[in-house]
Amino acid sequence: MPHHKDMANILSPMADSSVMHFKKFKEQVHSQRKNTGRELTRFLETIWLFTESDIKTILAPSVLFALTNGIALSLLLPESAGIPSPSEILARIPVITVYVWINLMVLCIQNQKSPDAVEEDRINKPTRPLPSGKVSSDEAGTLLVAFIIIAVLGSYCLGAPVESILVIVLGYIYNDLEGAEHPFFKNVLNSLGIPCFPIGALQVAINPAPHTAAALAGSGPSVPLLLWRWILVLVAAIFFTIHIQDIKDQEGDACRNRKTVPLVYGDSAGRWLVVVPLLAWSVALPILWGFTSPTAASLLGHAPLLLLALVVSARTFLYKSVAADKKTFKIYCLWLIAMYCLPLSRALLGGEGLMLVTA
Repeated sequence: MPHHKDMANILSPMADSSVMHFKKFKEQVHSQRKNTGRELTRFLETIWLFTESDIKTILAPSVLFALTNGIALSLLLPESAGIPSPSEILARIPVITVYVWINLMVLCIQNQKSPDAVEEDRINKPTRPLPSGKVSSDEAGTLLVAFIIIAVLGSYCLGAPVESILVIVLGYIYNDLEGAEHPFFKNVLNSLGIPCFPIGALQVAINPAPHTAAALAGSGPSVPLLLWRWILVLVAAIFFTIHIQDIKDQEGDACRNRKTVPLVYGDSAGRWLVVVPLLAWSVALPILWGFTSPTAASLLGHAPLLLLALVVSARTFLYKSVAADKKTFKIYCLWLIAMYCLPLSRALLGGEGLMLVTA
């Protein structure tokens, strides 16, 4: 019996020590898990803040463009064109969204990483990662390289690499080569760059299903071949109206000494240079999509675009505070979406001719 008591006396401290070590290990694991969760949350919040202000201007409109134009092509073109069915296109919403977002992330970092851009954002968009101090300039550079690789490889796998590469090149010219410092070239670069997102998204939407013979042979439908006229119209419409975004950013642009339309030509002239082409395009675009006769269908085809243009035009002159100009720009983004939806309106309502599609 004494022998058993001695063994118990020896083992008891060892057991207590093991329990203490286990508790300590458990606490360390729990602490590490909490730290990992915090770091992951911080990372996700940071990349969200890079793209937050462009969700309404690029991501959402591009996804809608892909869906509406893809479904329109499916309805307007014969089966031999190889366009997937509307249900197949709708099933690709997650993939389309990922495609747009990874490429948008590249452009947003390019736009925000320079010292001048950081100073401008301190005035116009202080919650962005760089002016708020959440990310350093070096970290932004590393993140940019990582997302360029992700965007190019991801876009290649999804069948739309050309648009991705164009976004990167145009973003480099816009930011690093100071292409945005002149109002004309800024509009040119915007009108070429912004359509890359919806066009690439549409290409992803109508690509053949992965692993099919058409996909492997690369013989699926091509957006630039089918819709090159529509693409040219989009570029022109954006070129003549996109400087509406500069009206709300005049204070930050002046601080950076950037030459934009409202700063070069004056606030009043800058507003007229938005309103006149906006109204003209709102009349011309439905006509180009075949809404030419005075019928109910034609009126419905014209109505959304023209009504939004009238609202934007009225607000542009009646409400001139920075907050009001920001709201007006949001309505302009709805005008872009209405423009993007014209092919679907044409497919559903009917019309005369199909001059913007190469069947």
